[in-house]
Order: sequence, then C-alpha cells, then structure tokens
Amino acid sequence: MKTVLFILAIFTGLTSQAQEFCQNKSLENIPVLADGRIKPLRVHATELRKKVFTHNCGVSDSELFCYLSLGQRAQLQNERKCEVLLKVDHEKVMKLLSRVGHDVPPEMAEKNQFVLRTEYENEERQGHKESGYALSLARVLTGLAILKEIESGQDWKVLDDSHQWQPIAHVSPEALEKTLFSQEGFLKSSEAESLKYEIILDRLNPFSVAIWVGLVAFLLTLGAIRIPRLFVYGYFASIALYLLQILTMVLRTLVSGRAPVANMFETVMWAGFGILTLGLILSWKKRDAKVLSIALGVIVIVLFMMRFSTTMLDSSIRPLAPVLRDNFWLSTHVTTITLSYSCFAFGWFIANVALVMFLMGRMTLSQVLKMNETIRLNMQVGSVLLAAGIILGGVWADYSWGRFWGWDPKETWSLIALMIYMMILHGKYAGWFKNIHFTMLGAFGFMFVLMAWFGVNYILATGLHSYGFSSGGAAFLASIFGAQMAILLGVWIRVKTASGGVA
Repeated sequence: MKTVLFILAIFTGLTSQAQEFCQNKSLENIPVLADGRIKPLRVHATELRKKVFTHNCGVSDSELFCYLSLGQRAQLQNERKCEVLLKVDHEKVMKLLSRVGHDVPPEMAEKNQFVLRTEYENEERQGHKESGYALSLARVLTGLAILKEIESGQDWKVLDDSHQWQPIAHVSPEALEKTLFSQEGFLKSSEAESLKYEIILDRLNPFSVAIWVGLVAFLLTLGAIRIPRLFVYGYFASIALYLLQILTMVLRTLVSGRAPVANMFETVMWAGFGILTLGLILSWKKRDAKVLSIALGVIVIVLFMMRFSTTMLDSSIRPLAPVLRDNFWLSTHVTTITLSYSCFAFGWFIANVALVMFLMGRMTLSQVLKMNETIRLNMQVGSVLLAAGIILGGVWADYSWGRFWGWDPKETWSLIALMIYMMILHGKYAGWFKNIHFTMLGAFGFMFVLMAWFGVNYILATGLHSYGFSSGGAAFLASIFGAQMAILLGVWIRVKTASGGVA
C-alpha cells in the first residue's frame, strides 16, 4: 500500500514545489470527505484547527492542513520556526503535563499518552465521564489521534476516477494534482450544489458581519430612547441584521438539505432569529425603542456566543442522526419548541432589565410594572408554542420510537417548564402574583427553560435526545443561575425594606 512517504519523494524538505502546491488558493475549494459528508477543504481545515490544535505558522488553515497532510510538520518547525500545538483547556490537565500555557506539543502528549488515558479511565470509573477534566483529557487524546491521522495522509480523502473516496496517501504523486482538481466532476449534482453553497457561506461569513450590524443597530435604538428620530435608523439597521440572519439560515439549509435546527448552535441561532422577529413586531406596533434595544442586546450576546464559544456551540454542519432524518417533523417540532424558547428568553431579558434598573434606582416601581404587559405577552405566546411543540414531539416519538411519552429528560423538563409558565400566567389572572412579583417570576421561570434547553444536554447528558448533547456549558449555566438568584434576592430585599413599598 502506498503511503504518504511515497508522496514525499517529490517534496523533500520544505521545497518550492511543496510550497507552490500547498499555497495554491484553488485547494481551498476542492471537495473532501470528512465527518460523514462532503465539504470544502478550507472548511474542514478550519474546523480541525478550532477543535484540535493551535499554531504560530502565519499560514492559512488550508495551507497548514496541506503541509501536515504531506508530513511536513518537522520541516515547518525547522525552517519556519512554526509550532503546531494541541489545545488544552483545563488547568488540571496542564498541571498533569507540567505546562503553563493552554497548549502542548504533540510529542509531549504522546509521551504522556498512557498517563492521560489512565486519568480518563479513572474519571470514567468514578462516574465523572462528563466532567470538565474528563472532557479535556478526551480532547487532548482525540486531538493527538487526529493529528497523527492527518500527518499519515489518512484524513485528507479525495474522490478518484473510479468514484471511490480514498486518502491522499494512496494516490500516486504523479496523479495527485490531477486527482485533486478533477474530483468535483465526479460529484453528484446535489453534492456539487451543496459544495457551492458552503463555499459561499464560508466566504461571506455572515455572522461576523452580523455582529457589527447588530452593534450599530443596538446603539442607534439605545440612542433613540433619548433622541426619538434615531428610531427609524435603528429599525432599518435591525432589518439589515434580520436579512443577514435569514441569509445564513437559507445557506445552511441549502448546504445541509434540512432545517437548521439540528444541534445546539442552530437552536441558539434560530432562537435569536425569533427574538429579533418579536422585537421588530412589538417595537413597530408600540413605537417603543426600549423593546427593540432589549431585543438587539440579546441578539448581540447570542451572536458573540455563536462566534466565540466554539466549545459550547459547535458551528459544524454534520449529517443527521437516523432518527432525525424526517424533514417534516424536524422542521415543525424543533422549530416550534425553539421559537417558544425565543419568546421566553425575550420576556426573561425584559424582566431582568427592569429588575436591574429598579435595583440601580434608574426605574421606579410603576415603570417596572409597565413592562409586565410585554413580559406577559411573551409568556403567553411562548406557552402556546411550547405546548404545541411538546405535542408534535410526542407524535414524532410515537412514529419513531413507538411511544408518545416516555419521561425522557428532555420531555420531562420541557413539560416542567410549560407547567411553571402556566402556573405563573394563571396566578397573574387569579391575582396571586401582583406587581413586581410577576416581574420576578418572569425572570425566574426561564431557569426551567434553560434546564430543558441546555441543562439536559450539558449537565444530565442522558436520554434519547443524545444526538443534541454538547460539552462545555455547565459553568455557563451555573453562572446564569447564580446571577439570576442574586438579582432576585437583591430586588426582594429592596422591596421589603423600602418604606411604603408595595410588592
């Protein structure tokens, strides 16, 4: 069997031939088979760099992937002083490897591979498989294995004239370039279309643009609270942001061939879209810059999370789990549930803005109570959507698993969240929760939604919804819960101690 060493017969050292080959910009758009689907090489190279390693090479992700795939890491290090290091994101793992920074040379990781694996197995035996320490150990071990696979020429798979995908290590040096640049002609028309749209999505990078548009829109609408004429400009900037979100979702749909609601990244994206929709409708109806500025504040936070929280929210487009391969149910059930989360999240953020402003003395009790109508409206719409989503999920579960309801953690926590909000709304109409008590419950209720949405995935990590699980979010959730309890406690103390204050 030919190996990558055979390919290196034409690339001895970091020669001009090797550099010319890897620096060819056309390589970025060629198709590769990775993670069960066909994608542009640049996308694959970028995803690997984000998840596995870091470097100081001063080259593009595609160029570095090419050098590594041709076994050129030693030459890069010797001739360019370029270091490729595995990512380490836990203090305990750094101490285990006697490292100060958040990275480790592959040679050191390989030398300590037995220690790393033993530590991981100990964590697993103690039932701590999902702990931050265990996950970090697993990422280092996985990263080392992936880097070895890349350097052996096994990770970069190309389509040959026999319509078979094979590693470049199995392609003769003479046929390598021809094989790479002719393979697109062997793709199916649907695969070629998907590849084309993913290249557009990757090049446009609309979410990076959306962050700046969102910030501009937020500042304009914030300014419109004092200078009303700025509202129109802020509104049009918000529409531009809205169109960017639609463009992103359309492109992801064209790339994946299904609704963009199949993982945590996409549900957060969809929820942000829902919040902006609500903000645009309510602010235009009421001509209220405050409502739109709050919606935009949430969107900016969401966009920053999606852009920079790569461990918690993985933006990679992956093939669906078999149970999800039904576009009708995926598009109806998950979209309905996620839109309900949008409503609850918007109401939660409005409630917290009002409560914090009240604590800071920037808003009177009567001003806070005026916000309750918008909070109530979001709760009502959210409850209807969540109830509909749960019923749709039950029908889909009966179709897929043969039972309507099975007390799966995701099902159970969704039902708990719905019952909590129904209780709050019923209490509002029955007169149980008056004045600022309702505002406080509007903030508190969303903690149950967070548990259903993120907690099941990041903390419980069990059940039939395992295809939606992720890592890295437990600390994020704990900080939100802690901050929320602190705000509610502060408001409760202030209301109780205020002379003549009526709660």
